[in-house]
Amino acid sequence: MRSWTDGGRRRRRPRARDRSRFGGTPGSGSRDSIRYRRNRELIAREVVTALLWVAVFLLLVRLTGVLWRALPQMENLPSFLRPAIPLLTLVGGGLCLLRARANWREMRDIRREQSGIRARLEQQLENEHDEI
Repeated sequence: MRSWTDGGRRRRRPRARDRSRFGGTPGSGSRDSIRYRRNRELIAREVVTALLWVAVFLLLVRLTGVLWRALPQMENLPSFLRPAIPLLTLVGGGLCLLRARANWREMRDIRREQSGIRARLEQQLENEHDEI
């Protein structure tokens, strides 16, 4: 995955004989080690995303309080619409919490997968030491 800090195309494509059978560059490791590193990046992204959803929830709760206190100034709106505006922000906050919860579940799934990958990598390491 490329990031915004990567410059143009500096790296050349590896030749066919230099390519790993797992699709990585030579020396990048086995399929499990590649997946382990990728999962670490995914966990970091899920943590940041969950924190952002929680922050949006907190902002919406604050906005709900401000709108609720501003109800007397909204006397030109119909009576059924006045309380609906602050309630809509509360509904939006609830949806933000649901989204943050989904991120939390995804993090737990990735961590569960990471523990399995870690066990396989440790087993491979033990097998390599036994062969030597």
